[in-house]
Amino acid sequence: MNYISLFSGIGGFDLAFERAGMECVGLCEIDDVAQSVLRHHFPNVPLYDDVREIGIATHEWGTVDLICGGVPCQPISQAAARSERDSNWLWPEMMRVINEIEPRWIIFENPEAIRFSKRGLGIILGNLTRNGYDCFWDVLSAAEFGAPHKRARLWLVANSNCNGKSKLREYAKAHQLQKSSLANRPIWPYPPQDLRMDDGIPNRVALKLYGNSLIPQIAEWIVRTIIKVDDSNEIDGIAAAFLAEYPEADNED
Repeated sequence: MNYISLFSGIGGFDLAFERAGMECVGLCEIDDVAQSVLRHHFPNVPLYDDVREIGIATHEWGTVDLICGGVPCQPISQAAARSERDSNWLWPEMMRVINEIEPRWIIFENPEAIRFSKRGLGIILGNLTRNGYDCFWDVLSAAEFGAPHKRARLWLVANSNCNGKSKLREYAKAHQLQKSSLANRPIWPYPPQDLRMDDGIPNRVALKLYGNSLIPQIAEWIVRTIIKVDDSNEIDGIAAAFLAEYPEADNED
């Protein structure tokens, strides 16, 4: 499977997808320092600096299996929720790219506050469903995946509805299987106290980049699940795949 990464940051999605064996065919990130990180790790992948300038007109993409991204979260803050959406609300641009490229799968990540009233989740779900995607979303915490901190984020997965037989019908079950098996996963080590890099990036800049990124372990679990489903002809393949990996969870479903 291949994918396009929007609002790529320092490549949290891309690290996860690389581990899962996926091919990146396009990156999009506006921050200069984050771009330098992406160029270092993905020197042969086209890198665009503005989501408003990416789409069919900028590249002959061919078939793209998946688009991932998390729009800048400032517009869903408490202050922004009381005012009109401004130019920082970039979901319409992400939806435009989705409509142009028509991937089978979409993964979207954002702070959990986006699910509250007037924060944007309703708009996102409405846009996707009207354009033929079946959606499932949940709030997942880094702590649920063994990390020593909470960092709760909303994760949304969408699949193009194939004649009404979406492969996401069993996604909720698969998430429960994941939760039931967390006790068997190793705990991550605590991060180092000093996050500065030897190339001179200041600590405050590094912290900002980490803070704006996501948890690769969560993204990797999601995309590995998608790959298993995509390779399966069974509608309930997503649950079957996880039962095969975590048979002890069958008693807890």
